[in-house]
Order: sequence, then C-alpha cells, then structure tokens
Amino acid sequence: MIGDDAAGGRAWRESLTSGDAARRTYAPLPDGRIPLRVVLAVGDQGHAVTPWHDTESPMLVSVAEIARDCGMPENEVVGRELTARGDAQELHDFRLVHDPRL
Repeated sequence: MIGDDAAGGRAWRESLTSGDAARRTYAPLPDGRIPLRVVLAVGDQGHAVTPWHDTESPMLVSVAEIARDCGMPENEVVGRELTARGDAQELHDFRLVHDPRL
C-alpha cells in the first residue's frame, strides 16, 4: 500500500480529489509506478483510466488480479485509486493508494 509519504503519492491523491473526475491528469509517478482508477467492471473485466487511457477508451484490467494483489474483495475494486507497474499494454503489481479499511 502507498501512503501520503510515498514519492508522489500525496500529490497524485490531491490531484484526484480536486476538480472534475473527467479532467484528471494521470502521469507515471517519479518512482515509475503507474496511477490508475477502475471506473467500471463487467464480470472480471475492469475498465481503468491510466496515463494512456481515458474514460472514452479505458484499459481493460483483471478485477481478480487487482483484488488479489491488494488483498481486497473483487466487489470493492471499482472506484479505487491504485498504482501498478507496467506500460500502456499491460499492468501488474497493483497497490492501493489509500485503503479506507485501515
């Protein structure tokens, strides 16, 4: 899990909480991790906004893989702010930016 003290974590989270969600700017973080938000899920297929994908053309990600990596139920993945390793074609090693369960 990444908290406020992680490189870029605070700035990214603040950018996500200010303004309209459609206007959010996503860019790779200084530590190389990729920010994303899962905006919709249909079965195991999550639709994610990333630095390369917007809500009009989201990246398809595995809800089960995200849930497993983050230690959370699959039905809690949608709407979460995450980071991952990877690129525009594939993401892995998902982590929650903020875990409200703690």
